[in-house]
Amino acid sequence: MLRFVVRHPVLATFVPLAAFVLLVQFQTHRLLAERRQAEFAAQLDDFGPVGAFAFVGHDGRAITQADLEGKVWACSCFFTCCTESCPQLSGAFALLQHEMAGQPNVRLVSLTVDPEHDNPQILDRYAKSFGADPARWLFLTGGRDKVTEFVRKRLLLGVEKNGSPDAKPGSRVLHSNKLTLIDQAGHVRGHFDGTDPAEVTKLRDAMIRLAAGAP
Repeated sequence: MLRFVVRHPVLATFVPLAAFVLLVQFQTHRLLAERRQAEFAAQLDDFGPVGAFAFVGHDGRAITQADLEGKVWACSCFFTCCTESCPQLSGAFALLQHEMAGQPNVRLVSLTVDPEHDNPQILDRYAKSFGADPARWLFLTGGRDKVTEFVRKRLLLGVEKNGSPDAKPGSRVLHSNKLTLIDQAGHVRGHFDGTDPAEVTKLRDAMIRLAAGAP
């Protein structure tokens, strides 16, 4: 058979070409399947509206849901004295601020879960230490009850004071490491582990997709 193919120029050309076409079709179908699978995996949940809120920013002005209306934003729970996961969470936001510098409709929000200590002045110093752009990265504080209710009932995350008698200032509040994604309509769309670089990348991609108008 091989001699037959070689001795006939048409077949000698057609067979390799046909094999190449089949290989291209196979690769195309595989890539399309992988893309569809990735798009399916990237579908976001909808946990409902985050609702109205009112906090105080690190510049001392009142911040409400109206300030984030029409924006895609991510919220991190942290406190400035934290020596455990908080520096990593804030570092993740610093990275996102850099990577999404060209996205005008995204915002980052860091909400302290230690409001008795973290007043606007302390938050302002902390924000500057991470190079936060005040127009794109907000640091918020408020009353203890208001903060706790917002975290538990709006962000759907856990938070509580550390009741251990030997709790140190750096671990006096127990809170989730999840970063909460909120879309332009003010709906909670998902939670991403802020201590996992791969999850932070997924959050970034989801924010960019939502900001571009994807569902």
